[in-house]
Amino acid sequence: MNNLENEIINNGKYKNDIKIWKWYVDDNNNNLLLIWSGTDKQLNKLLFHKLNKDIKFRIDKENEQIKHLNLDMKMNDKLKFKFKIFREPTHTESVIPKDSFHRSKHKIT
Repeated sequence: MNNLENEIINNGKYKNDIKIWKWYVDDNNNNLLLIWSGTDKQLNKLLFHKLNKDIKFRIDKENEQIKHLNLDMKMNDKLKFKFKIFREPTHTESVIPKDSFHRSKHKIT
């Protein structure tokens, strides 16, 4: 994968459209955060034709704001980000008190 990424990011015809290309692992899944300035058609061509056919992609498109890994990221024209903690609407801010009768492993998560 590293050779393929180098080819795409550094030498590929889409290298000027890729603003950010970062892999991360979340809940045992590999994820790609890609900030893209090209067209949707070019992005589909890159992700679904250039890369390995065994890699599955789901695309979440946003314009200036991204909710990513519990962060709400807002980006300006110069690719500078402002960050806020993102909470799901169902988040309750509740915690398990340490003197409760819940199992210890649940209290420390």
